[in-house]
Amino acid sequence: MLFNKRMQTISISNILRITLITLIAVFSICQFGSHYVYASVLGSTSSSNQISTCGSITQSGTYTLSQDLTSTNTCITISGTSGAPLTNVTLDCAGHSITMTTQSDIYSAISTSYANAITITNCTVVTNDQVGSVADAISVDNDNGFTFTNNTLTCNPITSWSVFTISNSQNGIINNNTINGEESFIRSSNNIQITNNQYHAGLSVYHTDNSTIDSNVFKLRNNTGMVGIGEYIEVEWGSNNTISNNAMDGGWDGVARGYSKDTGFDDGIVWGSEAGDSVINNTISNIYDCGIENIGVIQNSVISGNKITTAGTCGIGGWYWSSLLNNNIKNNTVDQAPEMFAFTRIYGLQSTEQYVYFENNTFDSNIFTNQRNGETQASNGGFINLGLSPSSSITPSQTKYDNNIFENNNFGVSVFSPFINPPSLAVDKGNNICKPLISPDTPLNCITPVISPNPTPLTTPSPTPIPSPKISVTPTPVPIFTPPPLPTITPTPTPSVAVLGITVFLHGIGKGGDNISPNSIGNTSPRHPRRTITITFLSQQNQISGSTKGTVNYSNISGNFQGFITSNVPSGTYIIKVALDGFLPNQTSTPVSITAGKTISIPSFSLTNGNINNTGSLDILNYNILISCYGSAVNTSICPQAYRPSAASSGADIDDDGIVDGGDYNLFLRELHTQ
Repeated sequence: MLFNKRMQTISISNILRITLITLIAVFSICQFGSHYVYASVLGSTSSSNQISTCGSITQSGTYTLSQDLTSTNTCITISGTSGAPLTNVTLDCAGHSITMTTQSDIYSAISTSYANAITITNCTVVTNDQVGSVADAISVDNDNGFTFTNNTLTCNPITSWSVFTISNSQNGIINNNTINGEESFIRSSNNIQITNNQYHAGLSVYHTDNSTIDSNVFKLRNNTGMVGIGEYIEVEWGSNNTISNNAMDGGWDGVARGYSKDTGFDDGIVWGSEAGDSVINNTISNIYDCGIENIGVIQNSVISGNKITTAGTCGIGGWYWSSLLNNNIKNNTVDQAPEMFAFTRIYGLQSTEQYVYFENNTFDSNIFTNQRNGETQASNGGFINLGLSPSSSITPSQTKYDNNIFENNNFGVSVFSPFINPPSLAVDKGNNICKPLISPDTPLNCITPVISPNPTPLTTPSPTPIPSPKISVTPTPVPIFTPPPLPTITPTPTPSVAVLGITVFLHGIGKGGDNISPNSIGNTSPRHPRRTITITFLSQQNQISGSTKGTVNYSNISGNFQGFITSNVPSGTYIIKVALDGFLPNQTSTPVSITAGKTISIPSFSLTNGNINNTGSLDILNYNILISCYGSAVNTSICPQAYRPSAASSGADIDDDGIVDGGDYNLFLRELHTQ
């Protein structure tokens, strides 16, 4: 922000110190109306400057407020120029306040621009915006490396639009502040870390990449009962952003009055037109619309471990220009909402869109409990309706609805299974729990758990009284035919089976490491978290005594694949050999004792990646496959269909992140290290 008052400068000279060389320092007294600031300029030997009034900081150093300040426009300006940015400035308010009361929306109480390595700390900044639009407590523009910490920023009235605005800046830290108002903004920036703040306001992040919003607490300011507020966090038109470990209480009282009349916040998180994001481990409660809502296309992102409680429409959903491509939605819990998922499409193609996507997404291990009515009526456990109406401007050729995996989800047994239209967009990988719905729009073959009733206690029957004998005529006896006894059939006993506890570390995935760095971390969001494993039992003479197959599942916590596999191999001592598609087989170094009817924990295995063609070696053939499918070539004829990443197999995408790229190439070379 720029001042709109003309600055007058009166220069004076003082002799500060006489040493071997006489140094003369020039001081400026900067006058803004009736406010003065003594600002250090060229030649200052002071490392700390006391500020007692508003003004401009144009040189490096530490500046400390000695008293509270008030102004009717921008109070403190920290600025350089585009060609010569100001560096290494700390403004320490030392617990003092800066209060700006203005009738204009062009001012900020503190303004920084073209400055690097700036710190603002221990400030209480209050803006009283008498217009009620935009008067920031702090504004940042074209800065590289700034830190706000231990400040309280407040905009009055509560409907004043912006608490802080950050534009065209990078490498910023906003940590341990209290932020009061309605909204704060980050625009066209990179690597901004917003952590451990107390928010009584919303946060909007636009056209910004590689940024993190973590461990903040969002809550209504003073429990005001405001109605029709938007979302706590909005992130749009960026990439590789993380929203994690935040706690959001929207303040909705659970009473449906119509969306614009409900108290509190509409949504917890709204994100749109984002790629490569992670929305993980957030706790969202008392929202009158959805916990997490997407606008526009979301791709190559993860929504995982979020807990959403009391929502008026859904836990997770989207409809305005909604598209989902290559996302992993897993391990989320939704409690007390009409639907766990609610996805549809409103509006036609935007100028940047070629297709509407609902493709290559995975819905895994999500849990829905305590369905209730809200702003919509409770019906199915999930509602995914992408069918095209006759009036829709989107044609079937403009849609890509395919290969969306549903597995291990618990939609609850008190509600029907998800309504999915068209049904062909879903791939049922099994173990989904819900109440079956007899409808072609329910492609999931749900499991309904059988709850055993409490056993009825046995009671001792009362003896039947024997009646007194009566005199009667005895008829001529009729011969009684006694059939020959039936042979006793002894059922064939079911052979007792052994249960094997298997743990497998896959190179390049999770905590699997690789052949050069065994402890390195690979892709922590594999697109194929459920894999088939083959177990072979070898005798001491290396002869095959039996084999079995089962399933291992990726654990986000331990970063490996785990499972329990049954086998009817006879009790004995065996070398255990394991194999998974795409990896070199491995076996135990010592024999393992297997006992039928027992559960045996097998030592963990580490498997080398890159066996793309499953021939059992890392060779030139596998290398050629990877190169043939590299980058955009994966969708051309030079990449064999069998090795293209798909729902069934990661193919040449050996690190299983959905793309055959440099990460796969480097991993393959690292695996060759021991070949």
